[in-house]
Amino acid sequence: LCALALVLLGTATYAGRLAGPFIFDDEQSIVDNPSLAPLELRRALSPPNASPVAARPLVNLSFAIDRALHGLSPAAFHATNLLLHLACALVAFAALCRLLVAAPLSGGLSWLRERPRLPAFCAAAAFCVHPMAAEVVLYTTQRSESLVALCYLSALWLLLREAQTGARLWPHMLLVAALGAASKEVFVTAPLLLLACDRAFCAGSWRAALRARAALHAVLAASLLPLLLLQRGAPRSESVRLFELDYMLAQLRIVPGYFAHALWPLQPVLDYGPLWPGAAVGAGAWLALAGAVLLGSCVWAWRAPRRGFAVIWACAILAPTS
Repeated sequence: LCALALVLLGTATYAGRLAGPFIFDDEQSIVDNPSLAPLELRRALSPPNASPVAARPLVNLSFAIDRALHGLSPAAFHATNLLLHLACALVAFAALCRLLVAAPLSGGLSWLRERPRLPAFCAAAAFCVHPMAAEVVLYTTQRSESLVALCYLSALWLLLREAQTGARLWPHMLLVAALGAASKEVFVTAPLLLLACDRAFCAGSWRAALRARAALHAVLAASLLPLLLLQRGAPRSESVRLFELDYMLAQLRIVPGYFAHALWPLQPVLDYGPLWPGAAVGAGAWLALAGAVLLGSCVWAWRAPRRGFAVIWACAILAPTS
C-alpha cells in the first residue's frame, strides 16, 4: 500500500509537466550527442569527452535507448526520468524501513522500530515530491543523479538486508557497485559511507563490520577501480575545476544556500550563475565556516556514530561535486 501511494503521489506531482523542452546541458547530452544514434552498444558506452555524460556510460546508454525508441521527444525522456525517480523513492522507503529496524532506539522512540513503515513512508514521500526533485525529472541530463541515487540506495538496502538476514549478497552488490560507478562520480563515497553505516547501525565497530561482511565491503571498495579508469584523460576538463580557488570558494557560498533551500524550499534555484573572477575576495569567513562544519561533523560522527551519520551522509553526497 505504501509503495502504491508513493507511485501515485510522484506520478500526480510530475505527470502534467513532462512535455517541457530540453534545457541547459540537454542539447549537448542528447540532441548533439553523436554516440546516441544509431543505437550501438559500443558507441553508447563510449560517451564523448568534454560533455555532461563523459565518463558516465550508463547514463549515455539510457539516453541512446530512449532516443532509439522515441526519437527526440522531451516528454519520453522526462517520463524515463520520472520512472527512475519513483524507483529511487521506493528503494529509499525499503532501505529506511530496514534502517529503522536496525537502529537501537529506546524510550519514546522505540515505536519507530516496531512500526517503521509510517516514518519511512513520510521521509520517502517528502523526497519524492520535494521541489528540488523536479530537477531530476524535468532536466533530462540530471538523470545521472537519479541513476547514481538508485545504485546508492540499493547498496544501502543490500547492506542492511545482509546484516539482518545473514544472506550473502556480495554478488548483487558487485552489480550495483558497477552500475553506480558507471552512473556518476559521487559513488566514490559509497564504500566509506556504507562502512560507516554498518559500524553505526549494525556491527557496532569498524572491525566488527569488516569481519562480518568482508566480501560486501571489498566489492564496494573495488568499485573505485572502474571509477578511476573512467576518469583517465580528464573527460570533463572544461567544466570540472576542482583545483581552482575561485571554483572552490564559489561552492562554499552555494552549498549553504542549497541546504537552506532543501529545508525551506520557497525559492529553489536551478542555475546558480557563473563562477565569477575574484570570488576569493572576502572568503575568509566562508572558509572558516566550512572548516568548522567539516571538523565538527567528523568529531560528532566518531563519538556518536548513529546521531552523526545523517550529517556525514549529506556531506559525503555533496563532497565529490562541491
